[in-house]
Amino acid sequence: MLELKTEQDFLRALDNSITDNSNPIYIYKHSTRCPVSRWAWVDIKDKVPQLKDGTFFFLDVIACRPVSNLVAERLNVRHESPQLLKIQNGVCVEHVSHERVNTTFFD
Repeated sequence: MLELKTEQDFLRALDNSITDNSNPIYIYKHSTRCPVSRWAWVDIKDKVPQLKDGTFFFLDVIACRPVSNLVAERLNVRHESPQLLKIQNGVCVEHVSHERVNTTFFD
């Protein structure tokens, strides 16, 4: 698992999704102030190391708000948290939020 801490981190990840469009990137947007985020993270964190394809990124939306805003703007996906996004070829192809963030997203 990698963390998105800067806007440059996100832009590099987005570029990599274009360069290697066969492997998606996943971004989990987490709020340390939200109990739903806490439960969503508990549910999915053990699944992350088992991903066979793609790269997983963790984004703390409180500590890294500018990055979170850039993700929403570049991917044209309304900011919510918790939120899980799947990006391929620079485009968000799937996303879920709130209670729908769970391990079935990766199936």
